Amino acid sequence: MRYIFLFFTFLFIAPLFGQINEYQLINYTKKNGIPSNETYCVFRDSKNYMWIASDQGVVRYNGYKMEKFDLYDNVIFKIYEDEKGKIWFFSQSGFLCYYNHKKIVNYKYNDIIKQKVKNLLITSAFVINDNVYLNSHNFVNYKITNKGEVISNKYNTGNNNNIRPLKFSFSFIKDVPFLEKVQDDTRTHDSLHIDLNLYGGKTINFVLPFGQVVPPHYGCIKSKSAVYFFVGRLLFKLSNNNKLTYRLLGSNILTIKIDDRDKIWIGKIKGGVSILNEDLSVIEEIDCLKSLSISSIEIDYDKGIWFSTLENGVYYIPNTYIRKIELINSQPQVTRVCVINDSTFLFTNNIGLFLKSKNNITQLFKIDLLSVKSLFVVDNEIYLGIAPKDKKYLAESDIGKKYNLNSNLFRSLHLIQSSSEIILLSKSKLLICQGNYLTELYLRKNIYASQYNFPFQRSNIRKDFKGNLWVFTRNEIYTYDTATHKPIMYLKNDTLFQSGISSLLYTYDDKLIVGLKFGGLKILKNKKLIQTINEKSGLVNNTVKELFEIDKSLFVMTNNGISSIILNESNNYNFLNFLNNKLNDDIFYNISNSPQNLMIASSNGLYFVDKSLLNKVNYDKKIPFYINSLKQGDSTFENNYIVSLPYNRNNLKISFSAIDYSNYSGIEFYYKFNNSNVAWQLLETNELQIEGLSPGKYELQLKACNVYKNTSSDIESVFIFIQKPFWQKLWFISIVLVILIMIIILVYKNRLRSIKQSALKEIEINKKILEFEHKALRAQMNPHFVFNCLTSIQNLIIAKKNIEANYYLLKFASLIRSTLDITANKFVVIENELKYLDDYISLEKFRNFCKFEARFEIDSKINIVNYEIPSMFIQPIIENTLKHGFVNSQIEGLIIVNMTLNGDFLYICILDNGEGLNTNNENKLYQSYAMSNLHQRLKLLANDYPDLNTTISIKNRDDVKGVEVSFMLPYRKIKNDKSYSY
Repeated sequence: MRYIFLFFTFLFIAPLFGQINEYQLINYTKKNGIPSNETYCVFRDSKNYMWIASDQGVVRYNGYKMEKFDLYDNVIFKIYEDEKGKIWFFSQSGFLCYYNHKKIVNYKYNDIIKQKVKNLLITSAFVINDNVYLNSHNFVNYKITNKGEVISNKYNTGNNNNIRPLKFSFSFIKDVPFLEKVQDDTRTHDSLHIDLNLYGGKTINFVLPFGQVVPPHYGCIKSKSAVYFFVGRLLFKLSNNNKLTYRLLGSNILTIKIDDRDKIWIGKIKGGVSILNEDLSVIEEIDCLKSLSISSIEIDYDKGIWFSTLENGVYYIPNTYIRKIELINSQPQVTRVCVINDSTFLFTNNIGLFLKSKNNITQLFKIDLLSVKSLFVVDNEIYLGIAPKDKKYLAESDIGKKYNLNSNLFRSLHLIQSSSEIILLSKSKLLICQGNYLTELYLRKNIYASQYNFPFQRSNIRKDFKGNLWVFTRNEIYTYDTATHKPIMYLKNDTLFQSGISSLLYTYDDKLIVGLKFGGLKILKNKKLIQTINEKSGLVNNTVKELFEIDKSLFVMTNNGISSIILNESNNYNFLNFLNNKLNDDIFYNISNSPQNLMIASSNGLYFVDKSLLNKVNYDKKIPFYINSLKQGDSTFENNYIVSLPYNRNNLKISFSAIDYSNYSGIEFYYKFNNSNVAWQLLETNELQIEGLSPGKYELQLKACNVYKNTSSDIESVFIFIQKPFWQKLWFISIVLVILIMIIILVYKNRLRSIKQSALKEIEINKKILEFEHKALRAQMNPHFVFNCLTSIQNLIIAKKNIEANYYLLKFASLIRSTLDITANKFVVIENELKYLDDYISLEKFRNFCKFEARFEIDSKINIVNYEIPSMFIQPIIENTLKHGFVNSQIEGLIIVNMTLNGDFLYICILDNGEGLNTNNENKLYQSYAMSNLHQRLKLLANDYPDLNTTISIKNRDDVKGVEVSFMLPYRKIKNDKSYSY
């Protein structure tokens, strides 16, 4: 009775304590770097930067840094990017400027605008083909051409007492609407006329009842399926089939945006944001923005929604597919959730069990809970596995108890004390882990008692889709046999599961997925490891807490968030990481599935995740990544992708940035050189300092990755050329080679010259030696001839023949003097040679006992006065003839010396009528020292006269008795007169 009393004491149905159902909103204000909280425009450029315009300047944001730009007029109403990538800023005063190539440039026609445009308050503006289009609140619209011409459309105002139509005329220029004409003649209008001038000359006109004063704001936007126009509080939609619908909102409209799901986001004056369906029905209002004026709405590359406000800076929804509900203000934590249907679910927190249905929250059971292990419903009965703080309901000795509930939906509550999940074996039987036991419980009189206890180390239990039971410990996996009430070993692997098993899931394709405490996931099939998934693969964190399989997608709950993994048959997988607690500081407990949403219990509330997120996510989505600058010292390179550096100043600083608005803290930067085999290197900052590169060409590759979202950027390359030092350049090497070649040539030439000079010196020496030899040979005279001459002269003196002795002595002295003169010169004039021979023959006649005559036959062509020949060639032959030819001759001897011209040489032929040649005297002739000298001298002459025949022909005469000696001698014309006196 005590338990029943206590139960009814704490069971009550309560109204909604407090419930906030909101998107995750981030607010950026002056504290975050925005110049002012009064913001007029938020704009996304083609590089995916977000620009924020305020009344005190403009900033550019990449998810990490607010970069401020100072302008001439800092009150910026609109921002627009033209087709050339220039970011235009339109100020309150009409002063225009743009951002291009990292510089702010003032518009060249600002002075013309200042002169011709007055009281400009811009409502919209854009630039196409360098033509500037401006819409203003004063119903005067302008076009400034690229030549500086200002074209204005000024509308007449009439009698304010008249009631006339309000007319708008819009034209679309490259999908951008431009208000060409407004007819506003009165302050009050009975109807609204709208003309839309579409492409191809097509015009659509429609008229609507209006009945209100001139609206403060108007605008137009075009989507794929419709054109939307707003004026005041009215929103019109003209579908492509010309169907017109409209809706009147509670506040005047300031801006409109269409998202990727065709939802219409409306920003209003002091009315926050309304979200409409395509049929213009209101889906919801964003409560926390309802008192703010939304000046613009923008969508970033990651589908996040941005709102600029006039009162409190900029708001940002990172993901419109995820919403968070704080169910109870004082207790935001939700420890378990169990979906009944899309609008009804159970949840637990630290103070009990609650039922959420539509707009009400009912506390079904009040109890202080330490932790919740299980929450599920079977046949309208709730099963709750707990580790209770409050011992009123479960004493330490109690295992479980059944309580009746006074509820239309649920009959009873089964409260079970368990250290693991509760497994329902049958209506009255449960399997739990309790301490070091596997325990089967049975229900008896609303009290659970143990029926089978199996001693087992601390473990956990899971039930797969086939109804099989799995039990796992730190490094062991078992199946549970309900017949024998015992676990059966399935797999033990100390190495594979060394970090400890934290969860287990058996999938529809018969894969066993094991979650580890510190090692990510191990995927097994037929007890064999087929795949490992961890942080390197894209898992949000390696510490796995729980696994869920929902709609054939695997959800991995980790310490840092949740990863959704779609596995396929080829073991490839795609990741979607979300609800990262680096951003939200959440602890996640469990996931429950409903037809449209996933409900996720966390320490900060209950998250609703639209399941279409899982289907629409772009797994190949790239992080925007840019190289900002390349610097060398204080110098910045204009080109961010190609740089050339000298060898002695090859330090390069590269700065870069990535864009991620929802989770920039997960961005990591990597680099590597493509011409090396080194893996990607992690950088600690968004700057890279490079130095010490050797001369050559390098391709530096850079990329950004978000480790929490499993996304990466495209690879950006910087081509670096390190110039060679001048001594390694081709021109220098060429010069050095030329110099070396010249040096080699000079050395070679000098060496060759030296060798030639040495050779010439040697030749000179040889010539001198030869000359000396010539002289020596020429100077040689038979000593017997000299002795005999002197003896003969002596005999004449003894015989008192003084006159004859004196005559021959003079002849002898003349001969000796001529010999000395002739031998001093290599060549001798033929005339002098003949005189010398005559003197010699005279002395030979004087001293010899034999009688002979000598005759000289000289060719008339030979000029004996101007021609000269080598000396002392004929005398030795005559001497040899007298010595050998006339020794035994009985007749008077005759010697004929014949000289004829033969080309460049003289042919010398010496004839005698002596005894002639026989074998013996021929041998004597050849052995004659004088003849040998002549032969050597001819050879020496051949050095200077290569064509000279050096042969001396010695033979018997053909016609008469005697010997014929013939040879060739060179001759030359004398250069100077030479004479010899005897």
